[in-house]
Amino acid sequence: MEKKFSFFPGRINMVFRKGPRGYLYQDPTDEAKLLKENPSLQDKFAPLREDRVKENALTVVRQRGGDVTEPAEVLGEYTLKFGKSKGKSFWWLLQKDVGYTTYLIKHREKEEAAGVSTTEGHYKASLLSFVGYARSFGEIESVSMSRKSPQLKQPQRMTSWLALAIMPRAPGVRCGTTGLMALHPLS
Repeated sequence: MEKKFSFFPGRINMVFRKGPRGYLYQDPTDEAKLLKENPSLQDKFAPLREDRVKENALTVVRQRGGDVTEPAEVLGEYTLKFGKSKGKSFWWLLQKDVGYTTYLIKHREKEEAAGVSTTEGHYKASLLSFVGYARSFGEIESVSMSRKSPQLKQPQRMTSWLALAIMPRAPGVRCGTTGLMALHPLS
């Protein structure tokens, strides 16, 4: 068995909660629900300045032995300056509440499309940083893209020959020993 050597043993690997079919769970974890429902657990302090947030993030990454030259690793330790998750790190929100993350991405895209911004100052910088961080993960980008895709249209009329085992009473001709029904085109 070969051991993998990691120069940065404190590096955080993002692990998303997935269902049995491999799709991301978008509902919040129990921890995130508790934070949203209980105002006494929410951060009531004024948001930190951007330079202070970066300094704190670099300190956290250094303390756990992470790679401070990796932008995604440092950005993951930035803290949110808005909402009920204020004071939590970017990676915490991304791991605990994918649904809220995709909501923030969608909300930001709507603002960009309309040419308006409802957030200002420290809050806007935090939101933009968080959205950029979240989009750096393929799983989040695929969820956000799937929400944009148009609804599937009704199937068009079939014009090819079909062999169906589901419709034994449909008009057609039985095919050999399989018992499948060969149907004529619907056109």
